[in-house]
Amino acid sequence: MKGMDFTMNNKIFNIVAVLNETFKEIDIDFDDHIEVMNSIGFLHLFDDLKDYRQPGKIQYKLSDILLLCFLSIIYEGKTTCLGIYDHILVYKNRYEKYGLIKDGQIPSHDTIRRTLMCIDPVEFEEITIGRIYEFLQDLRKCAQGTMYCHQSVDGKEARGSGRSEDTKNPQRNINVLNVYSNSDCLCIHSKPVETKTNEIPVAQDILRMMDLKKTVITFDALHTQKVTCNIIASKKGIYVAPVKENQSGLREEILEKFKKYEQNPKKKITTLDTEKRNFRFIILPSNYDDCGFTGMKTFVEMVSHTRKKAITMYFISNTKDTELIAEAIERRWEIENNFHKEKDTYLNEDDIHFTNKTSINNIVILNNLALALAKIYGSISTNEMRVAKKEFKAFPAECISKVQLIMKDTEIIKQVKSNLRRKKR
Repeated sequence: MKGMDFTMNNKIFNIVAVLNETFKEIDIDFDDHIEVMNSIGFLHLFDDLKDYRQPGKIQYKLSDILLLCFLSIIYEGKTTCLGIYDHILVYKNRYEKYGLIKDGQIPSHDTIRRTLMCIDPVEFEEITIGRIYEFLQDLRKCAQGTMYCHQSVDGKEARGSGRSEDTKNPQRNINVLNVYSNSDCLCIHSKPVETKTNEIPVAQDILRMMDLKKTVITFDALHTQKVTCNIIASKKGIYVAPVKENQSGLREEILEKFKKYEQNPKKKITTLDTEKRNFRFIILPSNYDDCGFTGMKTFVEMVSHTRKKAITMYFISNTKDTELIAEAIERRWEIENNFHKEKDTYLNEDDIHFTNKTSINNIVILNNLALALAKIYGSISTNEMRVAKKEFKAFPAECISKVQLIMKDTEIIKQVKSNLRRKKR
């Protein structure tokens, strides 16, 4: 297991990598599907979202305003109402050709602001991210076999969402709790954290409504809570939870257990080395007191050599599968490095300037959607992912229409599933 590369040979599944391989093999000619793409393509991305605005006061279709916002985010990373308005104004002729602007009338920045405030984020996430997740899950079942899905929980601060202390109504930046599926390259849930609470209850509420079978959940030490781990275990999921100094009792127990096992040759410590980390595992006896962490079966010591000075961390898990635990620990920061970082560099999410929680939630969902569609497009493109993502920013309408075709054309889906089943292990 030394030097794990996280391909199909490992325990955690990656649908985007597998799809990339699949589409190279089935070779779809998109020119043969132009008519279908036009009928189901990007213009219809938000058609199913319910409009809660007062009928007599509506000048612009909700789906049109949202699509204009979405395209401005993709093209330029515009995350202010005025920035979105300016973008639409500059590219007015383009959007008139799409039919998103009629009679030369452009929605004002106030209209954009009010629209983003009135959309229900739960419903919005369900008809966008939810449908992509359902599609990817359906494909994953064809090839996943004995492999696991890996999901991470972490918060991200919307840095432009606060008001300074010298204003009339000061406000701290809003923190958004994200659940990111590393296996699907998709953020499946995003929810703002209320100012009077923290990430813990928000994460617990989200985890309670998820299906966690054959799923490994990782998070930072803030979420190493008995209730959180119990929820994951009760939903048939696997937790791999870091234990730091603030969990002194549990940490001391882990340290003491390793010390005793080291001194007793009859006790077994399993070891596993990867390129940058050394792992040691103690599989706990079946009658061991789980200390309130449901199903706790394994203590883990991890020594990381990613920095000049080695760092030692400890974890607990409710599985005995040491290779799965090691791979989950190796990949636990993909939510930070492959998702949060990309949202800032690719979509300028750090430049969000909204103070309303609902608006922020909806903008975050739009960003999640943009990144998800870009990744899926990258998996079906003949180019490398870095080039495909540039294509997606330059030609979003065409790229989104291709992704829509892949998701909705029954014959293509049938081909993809057939190919994926042959890869199943």
